[in-house]
Amino acid sequence: MDVVGTIVGKQIDQYVLIDFDGFRRLIDAVGGIDIDVPQRLYDATYPTRNYGYTVVDIQPGLQHFDGDKALKYARSRHSTSDFDRSKRQQLVLGALQEKMLSAKILTSPSKIEGIYSVLSDSIKTNASMTDMIKMAKKAASFKKENLT
Repeated sequence: MDVVGTIVGKQIDQYVLIDFDGFRRLIDAVGGIDIDVPQRLYDATYPTRNYGYTVVDIQPGLQHFDGDKALKYARSRHSTSDFDRSKRQQLVLGALQEKMLSAKILTSPSKIEGIYSVLSDSIKTNASMTDMIKMAKKAASFKKENLT
């Protein structure tokens, strides 16, 4: 919180962290996300859970991502730059926000609580459920183009 606060120039009082499995489950829980992939992503050395490697090959154009594919797209780092990876992460976050808004998830406390209960073992936070609902409602007003 101190490092992020220093970077953005504001005090950070609350945080929400999600592990990789929770990220996958979140994307799957909302029915996947759609991303217009701007350029091919090819990574021949994407790490697997058992310390091996797999090939990630995502073609440009409109793609529907499940949680596993979204995580690979956001995390791949061996064939592109950190800047490219950051842009892909922004695309994933924007698509997730769009999906959650279109499904009216962020504006429904019961849906937020439902997703939270599914992911509760994957999330670490110092925020209460009330605070999480407030954060989700604020997130609903974020503009995708400002996620930079």
